[in-house]
Amino acid sequence: MSSAALELLQKRKDAPDAHRIWIFEGSVNREQIKNTWRSIRERTTITLWQEDPTLDGFISEVKEKHGKKFSFKKCLEDAEAQSIHLPMGVLDLRMHDLRFYLSIFWSRPAFNWGIARSHPATNNT
Repeated sequence: MSSAALELLQKRKDAPDAHRIWIFEGSVNREQIKNTWRSIRERTTITLWQEDPTLDGFISEVKEKHGKKFSFKKCLEDAEAQSIHLPMGVLDLRMHDLRFYLSIFWSRPAFNWGIARSHPATNNT
């Protein structure tokens, strides 16, 4: 890390109101980020349910029943009404988890080689 970055972090740490100081300034709407992340997890979980042969018929049924109003919430309501157990899917996946697994993936030599090969400065083909 550069000395300027370390200095910035140290100043933030030493500040009496450190909890209010952001490293990256801007108008970040936390609720919007939370809602988007929740929506991504819900849509992904529905996709996983659709790929499950034991649940595909149920999800199709819910889609047909609710049409344009089909949603994650409708799936949960109908499952409860029919006493169907729906697996967790990725509902408990945190952004931190995703960042962790992506960093492992990105650190793999094959991935880095693919980036190097696609970059004009390193592509000899």
